[in-house]
Amino acid sequence: MKNPITSGPLASIPLAPLVLGIAGVLPFALATIALWVGPSGWQSTAATAITAYGFVILAFLGGVHWGRALSSGSKVQFVWSVLPSLAAFFAAFLTRPSALAVLAVAFVAAGVYDIIAFGRAGPRWYATLRLWLTIFVTPLLALSAIALAGSSNSM
Repeated sequence: MKNPITSGPLASIPLAPLVLGIAGVLPFALATIALWVGPSGWQSTAATAITAYGFVILAFLGGVHWGRALSSGSKVQFVWSVLPSLAAFFAAFLTRPSALAVLAVAFVAAGVYDIIAFGRAGPRWYATLRLWLTIFVTPLLALSAIALAGSSNSM
């Protein structure tokens, strides 16, 4: 049996970014699991954790483009680099289910932009990594929003 990491779609991604990317998905996964099947005492903490972590990671994704803009001087890159942070900021004023829904949409938008931007210029492996991370994170955010929409922890 072939190793999917060394011979599959993830083979082009350097090991360190791949491992760190996978590790970055774990808080989303653990919080989502806690919201769906964890003890009721964990749910408020899990709701806070996934929302706050989502805000932080979305802002981080914009920071990638700030760094690119510093080296290229691209006004488009500078503008794009602040949009994820602004989306997270405004989502912070919504109820948790709505904030998580906004985060899910923003993660898809950021993923599409990254795949296009890094597919054209930059390390192609980053576009592949972003595709896979978006495929995993977005449903976790959506599932968390659904869990919270039906609970008393929606604020």
